[in-house]
Parts: sequence; structure tokens; C-alpha cells
Amino acid sequence: MKAAFAISLLFLFRSISILADPIVSANTINLEQMDIEDLMKVEVTTSGRKAQQNFSVPAAITVITQEDIRRSGANSIPEALRGVPGVDVARINANQWAVSIRGFNGRFADKLLVMINGRSIYSNYFSGVFWEEQDVLLPDVERIEVIRGPGGTLWGANAVNGIINIITKSSSDTKGDLVQVSAGNEQSGTYGFRHGGGIGKKGSFRIWGSFTGIGASVTPAGDSAHDGWSSLRGGFRSDWKSGEEESFTLEGNLFHNRVEEMLPIISLTPPELKISDKTSPMKGYDLQGRWTKHFANQAEISIQAFVDSNSMTNFLADLKSNTFDLDVQHRFAVQGQHFVMLGVGYRHIHNRLDANADYYSIPPSADYNLFNSFIQDEILLKKNVKLTVGSKFEHNSFTGFEWQPSVRIACTPDQKHTLWAAFTRSLRTVAQADTNSHANFGVGLAPDGTTLLYTSNGNPNLQAQVVQSYELGYRMETSSQLMADFTAFYNHYRKVRAINDGIPFFDPSPVPHVVVPLYFSNSFGADTFGLESTLHWKPTSKWSTNLSWTLLSDVRDGERAGIHVETLNYPHNQISLKSHLDLPNHFELDTSLYWTSRINDLAVPSNTRLDCRLGWRPSSSFELSLVGQNLLTNHTQEFGFFDLTNNSIIQRSVSGIATWHF
Repeated sequence: MKAAFAISLLFLFRSISILADPIVSANTINLEQMDIEDLMKVEVTTSGRKAQQNFSVPAAITVITQEDIRRSGANSIPEALRGVPGVDVARINANQWAVSIRGFNGRFADKLLVMINGRSIYSNYFSGVFWEEQDVLLPDVERIEVIRGPGGTLWGANAVNGIINIITKSSSDTKGDLVQVSAGNEQSGTYGFRHGGGIGKKGSFRIWGSFTGIGASVTPAGDSAHDGWSSLRGGFRSDWKSGEEESFTLEGNLFHNRVEEMLPIISLTPPELKISDKTSPMKGYDLQGRWTKHFANQAEISIQAFVDSNSMTNFLADLKSNTFDLDVQHRFAVQGQHFVMLGVGYRHIHNRLDANADYYSIPPSADYNLFNSFIQDEILLKKNVKLTVGSKFEHNSFTGFEWQPSVRIACTPDQKHTLWAAFTRSLRTVAQADTNSHANFGVGLAPDGTTLLYTSNGNPNLQAQVVQSYELGYRMETSSQLMADFTAFYNHYRKVRAINDGIPFFDPSPVPHVVVPLYFSNSFGADTFGLESTLHWKPTSKWSTNLSWTLLSDVRDGERAGIHVETLNYPHNQISLKSHLDLPNHFELDTSLYWTSRINDLAVPSNTRLDCRLGWRPSSSFELSLVGQNLLTNHTQEFGFFDLTNNSIIQRSVSGIATWHF
């Protein structure tokens, strides 16, 4: 409540001050008509926490524009991420996803930081992202910035293998009304609306809402996977701007999901593992405010604060989590050769887990604090050579003081070539589930008939997982129609979470049995290396293509007796080919072909997937689309059993989408 009150006061103060100044309308970039040269100039903010052209950024970055999302036929954020080099997107079942960058995939991919407008949606209890909780109205997304590789120097812990920042449009760009309806053999229906307008001469607003219903998929045996779900969500955003000097944004969202799940229930009498299905609620809200002030000589100060509250309930546990985050950033230039950025931040987390005998946390309620600061200097060594050095410094409640330095250099001899290299040290911090959780996950019989109960247990002495990353990248524009991007990397992981065998012991209650305990440890390490490449080709103004290839491999340490390592869960090769073709009479034909090799850790076979979209836009205010996904086969498996999750087969789907702007 205090945090929400603080944001409200900030909003009131900035609104009063901004009302005193005239507003200049922002120019909206028309991404639909971009050629190769325009794409090189798209501004990104995530990689450097400031606006800069993506072609010269010393990082592996991919920008998914609103036009990319619209023409992909995607109905969710994970679907929109398919085909990005280095990104592994796999659907587990009807309501759960596994999304990661450069390996270590799973429902809770704990080495990937995901944000919406700079607000972290990383679960601070389980470590990872509940993708079924996170969604936005897709027509309101301006772009998605995907940073492949560590970003902890600026964004802090858990940006180990990459960052995904979902950036929504300013409310000044969404005035008017929008209605979107879709339905298909997989969807019982998706309905979205948006209404936007102005607030005097200085501000704008929008409100939006959506409902999504997805039917249950089937298991490999052909039975219902009991994984259907429905989602009701809505939100608002308001933007105020005073010329080019000062701006303020306030936004909030809320959601209520109902999710079907199948999870194991342990029974000692007789010893068996029961599978129970139940519809579980997931709900939450967030409120975020951000103020930015620009000064002369490229100086800037920004303050951002957010509160986030969510809860989920199933027969395993009732988890409630509340987060307050405050971030202050200042940027300024020194003698035209140094561009310094520094900032401080604070985050408070409160978790409460009300559980049963099979899953619990000691203590059930806990508060954690994270203090951080960072400094970065971008040094202009020569006209076309920039050196960037900096570090993040953090103090958390689990492992104390941590630091995450980075050194990057970029050489841009002309407007058609960029060569860059980087070294970064990043870490994944310990979460509450790592330190004080207890779970009964299996039951069986010993050869002598003794009942065995298998448990996993947290370790309060667990340390942060660390990666040292080396990257080399090259971008070039060979012509006005062709652009290529290559990145090679090597990652050295240390102190990665593993599970060690404990000493079995006898427990007489509630029935005599032997407990076989497993404990978390930092006894695993791995080296990964790979190549990510993208080729953009636009032979005509009406046809564009994108080809990407990802190669990833690893060498592992720690796979020895008594230690169960964290699997990397990734395909060694991924290839995607996308085509966007404008046809006569306002028709559009878009195809996406994906191939992923076998996931050895999960015994998931290689997969070829074809998605197609036929669109018709008779006017700028109306659009019809027919979308087919997974068209080459009746069903396929994209992921395996992981994180107490019941995987299912992904079926062929066909849906229709109608969108009105008025």
C-alpha cells in the first residue's frame, strides 16, 4: 500500500507540473514500410538503457516490430518469439511454455530476464517466468527487444543468458478504438478491445481488456491433458509529455486466470503416485510509474517505480508474492568523449507459501531486500570506435554482495559494417525455493518391500550461479536489399544448481517408510559455445525474407555418482525461414518454416513446423486473417516432462482473426 501511495503521489506531482507546459506530438515510425536501411536505424533501449540505433549496438540484439507480430499470426508473446536466433521456444502444453536463450530451457528458465516496459516479471520465488500469467494486447506492442547474452551489468541479477523486454506503445499512438476477435479449433475464443484518447493538450490515455479461452490438449497416449485455461485481463496507460524535455507514464494491469493442471499427489498407503486434475486460479495486478527529464548536452535523469502482486493456488500450495521496486538512473556526457550512466535501485519482496504436507517452505512467509547500483562509461576512443566499461553492484538477502562487470567495444568504420566484442560476468541469484523449500516428489518400494519416499530439499547455503561470457559479433549491409548479422559466443558456467543425494533415514509417521532425501548444491558446471546468424533479404518492396540459424553445443562437468545435474534442455540446431509477401487486392501471404533438432536431455525428437497466414486489409481500419499453425503434421511434441509439468502433444490449429480500428 505504501508503494502504491508513493507512485500515486509521484503521478499527481508530475501531472501538475507537466500541465503547465505545451506538448509536442511524438512522431510515430511506420515500421510497415521499412526497407533494409530503415531497419538498421531502428532505435533500441534495452541493451544500453538508452535510445541507440540497433545496427551499432555492441550486443547480439533482435527487434521484433509490431509489423512482425501482426504478420506472424501469433496469439501470444511466446509465439511471437519463435524464429529469433538463439531463442528456444517450446510449448509444453495448452497453457505452459518453455522459453530460454542459449540453453537451460524449462518451464522456469532461471537464466533469462523478462520485462514489460522495464518492469521485471521474473518470479522471485521459483526463478523463471509464468508465461501463462504474462500477456498484453498484442496490437498494443510497439516492439520486443531480445538481447542474447548477459545483461547483468545494467539490469542486474538473472540476466544471465539474455533479456526479453516487451515494450508497449505510448498511449498517444493508440487514440481511437480497436476491437479484435479470433476463434479456431484450439481457441474457444479470444476477444480484445482498446479505447484511447487525449487528456487536454498534454496527455493521452488508453484502457484495454481481453478474454482468452483455450481448450485442453491431449497427452501422447491420446487422453485429455486437462490443461485448458481461460484468462481475463485488462489495464490502462497514460502518458504526459512536455516538449522533448520531460515525460511521465503511469500504467497498470490486472488479470484473473483459471488454469487446469495435472500434478502428482504422493500417497504412502499404499505407496503410489496419483495424478490429480484441478482448475486453479491465478490472479494479480501491477502499477508502474516512470518520469524522465532531459537536459542539455545529452544529460537525462529518470525515476521508475512499480508494485507487483500476484497469487496462484493449486492442490500443492497457495503462493502469494508482492514486490516493490524503485530505480533511479542518471546519464550525462563529459567533454564529448565520455557518456556516463549511473544508477541506484532497491527492491523489496514478500512471499508467503501456504502449503500441504507434500510441498512447503520453512518459514512459510519471508521478506527479502535487494540493493543495487551501477556505473557505466561509454568512451569514444576514435571517431568510429567506442569502448564501454561498467559494472553492477548488488547486495541481496541470500548471498550478500555480488558484482557483474562488463567490457564491450564496437568499431563502425562506415554505415554498412559493425564489428563488436564483449566480456561479461553475470549471475543468477538464489531464490526462496532454492533455500527453504521441501517437496515430496516420488514414492516406491525397495526390494525388501520397504516404502520409499523421495524428497527434494532447499539449501540455505546455496551460492549464486555465475557465468563468464565471451562474445564476438559482426553486422553488415551488403546492399540496400541485404543485411547479415553473425554472433559467436562462449559461456563458462560455475556453481550451477545440481541435486546431491542425501543419507536415507527411517520415518515412522504416518506409516513406516524410509525417506530418500535430495539436496540442492552448486556442484555443476558447464561450458557452452555457439553461433547465431541472421540474413535479411528484401528483393522487392512487396517481398521480404528472413533466414536464421542457431548452433549451440556444450561440455559439462559434474555428472558423477550422487549428483543429478541441471540439464540444458536445448536443440543443437535451429533453423527458421520467414517470408512476407504483399499480394494484389490488399492480400498478404506470410509463411514461417521452423526446424529444430532433437533435444537429447528430454528425448524430444526433431521437429519441422510450418505456420501460414493469409491476410486481407481492404482498408487501414479493417483486417481479416486466416492463420494455420503446425500444418505439416496432426500433432507434435515440442518439450518433455519437466518441473512437475504434464507435457502434451501440440496439435495442428487453424484460426481466424478480425481486427477493427475506428
